[in-house]
Amino acid sequence: MLALVVAEHCYHKAPELPEGDLARIRAAVVSTDALAPVAAALGVGDAVLLGKGEAASGGRLKASILADTFEALIGACYLDGGLDPAREFVLGQLEPRIDAVMLEGELGDAKNRLQELAARRGAEPPRYVVRSGGPEHARWFAAEVYLGEQLVGDGRGKSKKRAEQAAAAAAWSALREPPAQGAPPATELPGAASAQPAADLPGAASTRPAADLPGAASTQPAADLPGAASARPSAELPEARGRRGA
Repeated sequence: MLALVVAEHCYHKAPELPEGDLARIRAAVVSTDALAPVAAALGVGDAVLLGKGEAASGGRLKASILADTFEALIGACYLDGGLDPAREFVLGQLEPRIDAVMLEGELGDAKNRLQELAARRGAEPPRYVVRSGGPEHARWFAAEVYLGEQLVGDGRGKSKKRAEQAAAAAAWSALREPPAQGAPPATELPGAASAQPAADLPGAASTRPAADLPGAASTQPAADLPGAASARPSAELPEARGRRGA
């Protein structure tokens, strides 16, 4: 129901956008990260019924529980009054978020945006290294993202996925900035293929004309070479003068 309402709204609001961009906008809105703050603002966490263990471990503030409960509210609106009340509730809570995503132009999650940026600039695909620690009820995760061998971003989160997203977002924000004066062009990302012409690379074949290379055959006309037969008309040779008019 949530995805239906958001997709319909996006299509009617921006029908000129490609299908892929519309799908990315929907994905950015229909996500735990987008829904949890909305649910928390509605006070959903205080109203949900939890077990003692979950409540004691901070379940009322857990993003996944808040997002799931928000979707349950949408389902209740639909069962109680049909599509129109459900649509009104969804857009009343999420329309500002939808508009913000459209204006930002930052479609898709951070990992996808970083991978697309690296591909456009000829760099290797991003590589993530994740560490974790802490007790079972309060695990933490730290991620680093590399392009080639160079660290380009890091981030932390309460899950591996969130840590990788945070690292990708940091890297994407840093790499998309225009280079400072005197800095190398943005296309020179870590791990990118060299833009140096092949002819200038060590071991590359020379692009000099073959005639200029050492040991190459001379391009001088054969008639001008030492020992070559004269190319002058035979009538002008000394031996031929006596035969003129014979």
